[in-house]
This record gives sequence, structure tokens and C-alpha cells, in this order.
Amino acid sequence: MTSAPVCDIDLYADEVQGNLYPYVAQMRQEAPIWWLSKYGVYYATTYSGQTMPKLPDVLSSVGGIGLIDNRTTGGLSADRCWSDQIRRIIRNTARC
Repeated sequence: MTSAPVCDIDLYADEVQGNLYPYVAQMRQEAPIWWLSKYGVYYATTYSGQTMPKLPDVLSSVGGIGLIDNRTTGGLSADRCWSDQIRRIIRNTARC
């Protein structure tokens, strides 16, 4: 991915979560995507087809939309194509 600004603030800390809006509003003014150094993940402050890079391998919800990668925990993803495949397998297995 092209360089994204780095955020060293722990956006998931209790004191930040209690008043997250000012942090995200400031970040949104500066860039649509940030690198959260503490967690090693990208953080989208907004979504727009014009501003979001078209990099599905980097900015994908196949692993889920939180900090836990659902591919390693058995959860379903938010990406429809991947989730549909998993649901089909589960549905077909349940019929046996």
C-alpha cells in the first residue's frame, strides 16, 4: 500500500473509546486511511470510492472488521463472496 500516516494513539484504549469522536474527526481531516502502529493494521476513518485505494488484498474485510482475524478463529467475514462460500459449505454439511 502507498504510505499512510501513522497513528501512535491507542484508539482502543478505554479512555479513548469513551470519547473517540474527536480523535477520528481530526484523523479524517488529514487522511482517509491510517496505520495503527500499536496493532499493525490499517484504520479507515471514512469510506469513499474516490479516496479509498482499490487494494482488496490490503483493505479487505475477509478476516473480519475488528482486530481479530476471523480466518484464524472460525468466524465469518464481512466480504460477501468469501462469506457466501463458507455459508454454502456450512449449509451443505448441516444437511448430511
